[in-house]
Amino acid sequence: DEVKNIEDMTKALNDAGITTKIHVVGFDLSREQRAKLECISKNGNGKMFAANNAADLAEAMNKVRADVSQPIEKPMVVATAPKVEEPPQPVIVFEDQFEGEDLTEGWEVSNPNPDRYIAEEGELLMIAGVPSSSPSQEGMENIITHAGALPKGDWEIEVKFRLEAQQGTENFYFGAMNDHNGWIAAGIKPSMEYGVSYLAAFLEKNETGKSSRFDTNFASKTDNKSSPSTDRWKNSKLAEKFDKKDFIVTLKKVGRSYSLMGTYSKEGQPDFLSFKTEKLKMLRSKKKLFFAFGLSEYGKRYQGEGNALIDYVKVRKVSK
Repeated sequence: DEVKNIEDMTKALNDAGITTKIHVVGFDLSREQRAKLECISKNGNGKMFAANNAADLAEAMNKVRADVSQPIEKPMVVATAPKVEEPPQPVIVFEDQFEGEDLTEGWEVSNPNPDRYIAEEGELLMIAGVPSSSPSQEGMENIITHAGALPKGDWEIEVKFRLEAQQGTENFYFGAMNDHNGWIAAGIKPSMEYGVSYLAAFLEKNETGKSSRFDTNFASKTDNKSSPSTDRWKNSKLAEKFDKKDFIVTLKKVGRSYSLMGTYSKEGQPDFLSFKTEKLKMLRSKKKLFFAFGLSEYGKRYQGEGNALIDYVKVRKVSK
């Protein structure tokens, strides 16, 4: 058993790339015993010496001493850890920085009102001045779509923009749609409830007229003066706090799941913040990238308009 254990040990070291040199001197061995010990010397990159008397034993030991003083002929091989391949990174398949004098080829505008949108000088400016609750309204003006931007499979849409909200009822949407009855979108919106003003990120889907939505409030301000709604929004000064720097918001599709994450300002700055929402599932993918910007249905009660200033949109294909 001891011979077997030594044999296994030397073989394991050799297989691992650790070079050894093990010589075996056998004195007065039988043929069977010699065969067993030869396996140790073979796996240990050494030699087997047989001795039948004292003179043979002395000669064998001298040969071992001479040999071990020489460098090992077989260089040591250091086993390296297997290379871990990094997961594939998302690849940009569509990008628009709105640097021309108008929207580039491929964009279409439903119910266009050219007085409330323009693309020029590296920016797409959309103005919300007419009450319109969501892209579910067939008559919502200036729904801007691009049929060729979204790839098949998994993708993510990243949008960098600023939001100037005067009313407190503005809704900025971007996402994927087929028509007003089938879409999924992410965005930023202000809202006012029971004396509190909020600014929130949202993820919303609409299928055959039925809507599901998650809102994530990332800023709020209480007004104890019971002011009219428009004044309450202005008193909160949330618009002033969040209209100087950019939001970067990403809508991501993985399989049938959609998620939203985003940031405001730059990491390391005092006003930096990040946010995300819960996931929504949509069984059938939507084909067209879209933007929409409007006031909520309550906007007709208040004064003012909102501005969304879009710096860029990027679409990336995500490989599994």
